[in-house]
Amino acid sequence: MRIEEYNIYANQSSRSILMAYLDARKQQDENFSVRKWANLMGMNSHSLLALQLQGKRKIKAQHVDRLASTMGLTENELRFFKGVTIVEKSTSDEERNYNLTNLLQNIPNNHLKTRKYNEFILLADWLNMAILALSELDHVVLTEEYILEKLGHKASKAEIVNALELLVNEDLLKRNDGQFEVTYQSICTNNDYADLGIKEYHKKACELAKDSVDQIDLDHREFQSFCMGIPDEKIPLAKDMIRKFRDDLYNAVGGSGENIYKMNIQLFQLSRSTDNSGAREFAKDMH
Repeated sequence: MRIEEYNIYANQSSRSILMAYLDARKQQDENFSVRKWANLMGMNSHSLLALQLQGKRKIKAQHVDRLASTMGLTENELRFFKGVTIVEKSTSDEERNYNLTNLLQNIPNNHLKTRKYNEFILLADWLNMAILALSELDHVVLTEEYILEKLGHKASKAEIVNALELLVNEDLLKRNDGQFEVTYQSICTNNDYADLGIKEYHKKACELAKDSVDQIDLDHREFQSFCMGIPDEKIPLAKDMIRKFRDDLYNAVGGSGENIYKMNIQLFQLSRSTDNSGAREFAKDMH
């Protein structure tokens, strides 16, 4: 069954391709299950499919055709799916790069490609930064199960698995015997960098903050909001002070603890500029 909202190209591994499809299918049919999916594939038991979704069995190229027949994939999507399994079988960096180059040819032109695509996903999704931040907590062994326990109320297992694959592919995490080790020192972007990924990240950060008003008790959040007039020439000073405060706060209290916290700092123009023609027309109507 084809689900138009499902984007196979947004997934980093064969396992996350299946998990994301299962989530999307359940959105349309709450009674859909792994057992029903296996039956559609003509399998006598759902155990193999369950193990593949759990990451305990590899998804091989010979399995893809049967899976794809139930997912309604196009020919290009099927080639992409098979290409992902081939990349995962690579035994050397040279082989992986060769297979990855072939895989990227099956991503449509309307999707960002290679590292640029990964950078967009990396920056746009709050979950990636949250996973990296978990590694700073005290006495943490970073595993898929631990991340699901900590963040599963905010993200699905499919989303967490996909994020982990992206972070490993971007060399920000290293997989080691079921555990993940952080390989970066810090991640930042240029200030005022007009990137779509950055914009999407800030939109999602605001959504998380909005939800926390109802979901998080006062002992674990602090919201302040006020309005003030600022001369245009002092906006750069205000931005510099906010950035300094961000660094001072992290240096004073960040870097360890029992839980991770999301910090949003927002300063934006609320009123219309007086040289805005729309504002002048509005003022004229008020007389």
